[in-house]
Amino acid sequence: MLSSGRILARKTRRKGVTIAMNTMEAIKARRSIRSFNANPVEEEKLQAILEAGACAPNGAGLAVFYTVVSGDSLEAVKGKAAVAMKKEEGFDPFFGAQTAIFMSAAPHPLGIDVANAACSAENMMIAATDLGVGSIYLLGFLAGILNSDETFPSFLGLDEGQKPILCLAIGYTDNPPAPREVAIKNVVYLK
Repeated sequence: MLSSGRILARKTRRKGVTIAMNTMEAIKARRSIRSFNANPVEEEKLQAILEAGACAPNGAGLAVFYTVVSGDSLEAVKGKAAVAMKKEEGFDPFFGAQTAIFMSAAPHPLGIDVANAACSAENMMIAATDLGVGSIYLLGFLAGILNSDETFPSFLGLDEGQKPILCLAIGYTDNPPAPREVAIKNVVYLK
């Protein structure tokens, strides 16, 4: 929940999880992690990350559905990705993360489904950063799987008409990148 635009979430202690980082600090600190270690994300943190996703804006009343994949199921997705992308066995599109979250929705002709999933993903990545959990937004391998495996939506437990849109890999890294300062460019002001 946003609190006057300054705090990512109300400073709250819920089931051992506190989210209270300054919003801009979390945004600047969020970086794509491409080297996760084997430590799993704790259930309480996973639930807080999912809650952040559910708080995202939602256009046209299109709900975003989440499928959390880990363990043997994650290994099966890696195998599907390797086949779809013609990679060798052992290919890991999740960079070693132990958990992946797929976001899905019913396709919309104006792309509102994609916008909703992207808003949800951004909330989740910022919340994950605040909780000390790394993340990366993944899309390429998913497109490959969807083009080669028509059973993938049902593998994710989706109802007919739902389509996976994007994926986040989440976990911990031994080498967290430093926050960055970004110059504001490419802005046109019309008055």
